[in-house]
Amino acid sequence: MCELLVRFGADVNGRDADQWTPLHTAAACGYIEVCEYLLANHADILATNVDGSIPYDIAEDEETSKFFLDEMRLMGISPAEVEEARSRPEKLMCNDIKELYNNGADLEQLDSQGAAPIHIAAACGYQEVLTLLLEMDVNPDLLDADSWTPAHVAVCWGQLEALELLIAYGADLNITTPNGQDVFALCDTDEMHDRVTLLWENRERLRAKVKSSGSYNTSKSLKRRRSTSSVHRSSLREKSNLSKREVMKEVQLAQTNTSNSDHLTEEVLIDETPSETDRARSSLTSPRVILINETKRRSDASQNVPPASTAESSKPGGSPTLRRDPQKPRVIQIVRRPTGTPVSN
Repeated sequence: MCELLVRFGADVNGRDADQWTPLHTAAACGYIEVCEYLLANHADILATNVDGSIPYDIAEDEETSKFFLDEMRLMGISPAEVEEARSRPEKLMCNDIKELYNNGADLEQLDSQGAAPIHIAAACGYQEVLTLLLEMDVNPDLLDADSWTPAHVAVCWGQLEALELLIAYGADLNITTPNGQDVFALCDTDEMHDRVTLLWENRERLRAKVKSSGSYNTSKSLKRRRSTSSVHRSSLREKSNLSKREVMKEVQLAQTNTSNSDHLTEEVLIDETPSETDRARSSLTSPRVILINETKRRSDASQNVPPASTAESSKPGGSPTLRRDPQKPRVIQIVRRPTGTPVSN
């Protein structure tokens, strides 16, 4: 099938909504023969997705990882070139932020899809961009169109180093979303909840570093951690309730204290049916930074929740598409909101 598509002109470096190329997909699935074929037909081995991950970064098994390492060695690709490719999207956004700042632009203004640069940086885990924005006095608790702060966004996408940076510059984790959820309630696992709690308990120490030195460096490991947010992006889409962890804890407690625990468990599980707002947010894909002329993908949201501060144009028989003003600055663009504006049919 792959050979047939290429024979009829398919782009071996074409990208999906998460900026994955066919080579990313083949690498994630461990299809080495497909990887070989794509590379033989000029697939870009250093192409990055929205997380700044090259195909090697998302190869799940050892054999596929070794294949990509060997291929990069044969091509004479150095570690410095690999790191340059990984950091390219963030550097591009940094340059645009500086240009906007020098031109007197309002860096807290929400775009047509309801997000400011700080929300995008938090979702992507772009620490250099976040530091730049925070040192330009951008509000660390700035609300997007869904009334989510950058801290809400960072936790939703598992960007705890970005969250640490936001806390150091004064972010308040107790601010709640319209659903009444603070940052702690958005934690996906107990481990994440514990890490976020520890960061929050040490907030004064983190903030003292900023006051004393004027800047802050997170406790990021020197060894690059492979990004998994886009590899496992489907799990985020399938979330029906971001605070389910707390609900299930209550169920377990009730089971030990009541004689009709089976009945109670059944009721709570039935009540886990997502609300309209939860369904809207659960359909989100990873955040993405793209060129301004990138063709926008149609939203696949099926919710009946009214959009917030988005420009829409309806198409017969399908979901409305989100339009972006073509006069916007060059690169700080997203296909769909990282924090998600629900779109109605």
